[in-house]
Amino acid sequence: MRHAKLGIAIIASGTLLTACVPLVPGAAHVRFTDRAADVAGCRPLGNVRTEGSNPLDIENDMRDQAVGLNANVIFRTTPSRGVAYRCGGRAGS
Repeated sequence: MRHAKLGIAIIASGTLLTACVPLVPGAAHVRFTDRAADVAGCRPLGNVRTEGSNPLDIENDMRDQAVGLNANVIFRTTPSRGVAYRCGGRAGS
């Protein structure tokens, strides 16, 4: 019984550790939008995409990729894909 509890604790710990994609510096400031008007005057920098089932991990991974492109807004085309843009003012939500 003790070994079973230990095994469950190890599995739970591993799940918690892998269930969260950490953000790179600046990624928390990247915003998402699904409105083309929000990025109409912005410069497209590249595509971002990821795979997974946890919505928070998907968003964090996409934000991290956007920072790598020097983007501050992601125009989401599907739940796990989008186009990274650099916008001058506050865009998206």
